[in-house]
Amino acid sequence: MQCADLSKARSVLFLRYDRLGDMVISTGLFRLVKEEFPGIRVHVLASPSNCCVIRNDPNVDGISVFRKKKPLELPGLLRSLRRHRFDAVVNLVFYPSFTGAVIARLSARRRAVRVRVATEDSLDHFYNVNIKRRIWGAARRTMLEETVSILEVLGGSIDGRDICPLLFPWPGMAAATSSSEPRIGVNISAGDRYREWSLESWTEAIQMMLERFPEFTVHIFTPPSDPRGDLLAESFPGGRVTAMKHTPDILEVCAELSHMRVLVTPDTSMVHMADALGVPVVVMYISREKLTLWKPCRVVFRAVVSRDGTMDSVNAGDVVDALAEIVKERT
Repeated sequence: MQCADLSKARSVLFLRYDRLGDMVISTGLFRLVKEEFPGIRVHVLASPSNCCVIRNDPNVDGISVFRKKKPLELPGLLRSLRRHRFDAVVNLVFYPSFTGAVIARLSARRRAVRVRVATEDSLDHFYNVNIKRRIWGAARRTMLEETVSILEVLGGSIDGRDICPLLFPWPGMAAATSSSEPRIGVNISAGDRYREWSLESWTEAIQMMLERFPEFTVHIFTPPSDPRGDLLAESFPGGRVTAMKHTPDILEVCAELSHMRVLVTPDTSMVHMADALGVPVVVMYISREKLTLWKPCRVVFRAVVSRDGTMDSVNAGDVVDALAEIVKERT
């Protein structure tokens, strides 16, 4: 296996400008790099949607933001990155990207080590360490394990070490709304239509939750500008179902999520946020491979897997049964 020794590096740039969940699972790698190479400066190139995840991460020394939809900003971004004179660049975006390759080549000093993990032979000449892995279509490890194992490529070891993601407190977290009653969090947004459960299925599941767990309240999470949480809450009069306030700040969402006894969600970034916060979770997956790739690593969880590759076949009763197992286990 090709390796890149960071033992003498003063700084490293990680490219992580993709999805929110990918950034969350990368926080374990950032922590391990700082532990393995004391004194190294960790800088992360993030996206507008995931940069706030690491805003208070003590293992991240600097953050830059790449706006894919504003390509005219790229030359200025590259000039800004080059001023840091990074000794190494590590591309954590596993799919082939010409833009990512250009950033890797031009964002650091001339003799910098440039590392990537790739699933196919392309763009290799932009990097001097190319690690080839087959990930999708034959998944044997979680994406968390695939990501954190890059530490071994960089000359470190993960044997016996905590690789789990972490989200760090912020001043508003302690002031987040708290209550004595046990709470069930319900995240109804999945990010794409293939993982979306219908409002009818959510309505059926929430009704079952209210009947089966009379001491619990239900709190619905949706992204900004998504009215479905309010619509669902309005269909359950009596105050036991609440739509959480809309906010674009992920750490505010984390503050509220940290007060949930358990979270019920499709396979999306909220799974990894709950995992990082120590909140047990019931997750709906469209396939066994998705379960292998994206299951949490730290918390108690139950998986409900589609029988036919669509969310339509996920039964509300199975979801609530899985929730009941966690509630029983945690009481």
